[in-house]
Amino acid sequence: MERTELTFVIDREHGGMTVHAYARRAAGLSLHMLRSVKFKEPGIRVNGVRVTTGTLLKEGDRLVIPMPEKESGQRIEPFPGPVDILWENEDLVLVNKAAGRVVHPCHGHYGDTLLNHLLWHYEQLGEHPVLGPVGRLDKDTSGLLFVSKNTWAAAEMDRLRREGALSRYYLALTEGWLGRPGESGTVSAPIAGTEGVLNHYEVSEKGRPCVTHYRVLAHGGRPWTAVLLKLETGRTHQIRVHMAHLGHPLLGDPIYGSSCSEYPASGKVSLTGASDERLPAMDTSDDGIPAVETSDAYAPDLDTSDRDASGIDRAALHSLMICLPGGSFTAPLPEDFLAVTGPEMQQITDRAVCEIRQNLFRKRPLADALE
Repeated sequence: MERTELTFVIDREHGGMTVHAYARRAAGLSLHMLRSVKFKEPGIRVNGVRVTTGTLLKEGDRLVIPMPEKESGQRIEPFPGPVDILWENEDLVLVNKAAGRVVHPCHGHYGDTLLNHLLWHYEQLGEHPVLGPVGRLDKDTSGLLFVSKNTWAAAEMDRLRREGALSRYYLALTEGWLGRPGESGTVSAPIAGTEGVLNHYEVSEKGRPCVTHYRVLAHGGRPWTAVLLKLETGRTHQIRVHMAHLGHPLLGDPIYGSSCSEYPASGKVSLTGASDERLPAMDTSDDGIPAVETSDAYAPDLDTSDRDASGIDRAALHSLMICLPGGSFTAPLPEDFLAVTGPEMQQITDRAVCEIRQNLFRKRPLADALE
């Protein structure tokens, strides 16, 4: 299932534009892409007739633009391996990434990555997509990840991300009790690389602005806290650094956990929460994180006396939900999370997801679900 062309039906607003203007302004195609397909057979067509990019469009016209030739620089070798595909169409594939899986080839991981395995999967189907992850997940982070199958889809997803129309929600398990279930907060603290330490970051006034919203969902007795998070910015290790900075690092975090004190995530922090007069309970119209009532349904203190929180052997972070203008997608909780929290945590998370969806519907009617 590979896309070979793009089809657009011209609406009233864009009638009177040239093909070039429509492709660049309305369709969001790059100049490079447009130039690369101008002379490709069977060419750019309007209502089945080949046209030039200077042709004027009318309302109701059907514009068809061929996809560019695949560049030979994919530089990813196909290797067999497991892939958990939740949904896909001609342009995108949504995968549920396992913890411990590197997303794309890098030093020390040339054939055992998610993209290697995806490419193998599609080659067995006779397809040869140009794969590109939409955003990034650390090796130890599990959960949802979109991967584009062509350059147009990659550009479209990047545009949605830049316009704030693509949002991702995470679930984390942190050390200690961060707050009462239903309480929320915002961490606004710049993050920079730790000087002289490879792949380590810290809160620093020299860093780039970083904002993390969070809401407490549940507690466990070991103790741990289940936290729903949404990012305004997407810096490397942002959630891990911000949670560690609050004194509640992620369970199992080998870099920022409580047992890793040589390079703490130190610095100043701006923290606001439900008990802070400057910011009452977080308004869902601003951040999309549902207002959670502290009720028995949310099991604020789960009975986990027979469970061992030390069983998490990676930073306990899960990409739970991705929202797009056309709908939303969720991933089930991974087994290592449930081994700590018990099965009740899935029900708690499902309710939070439902409330996020209801809030999105209130803000704007959802388009038809992507098919």
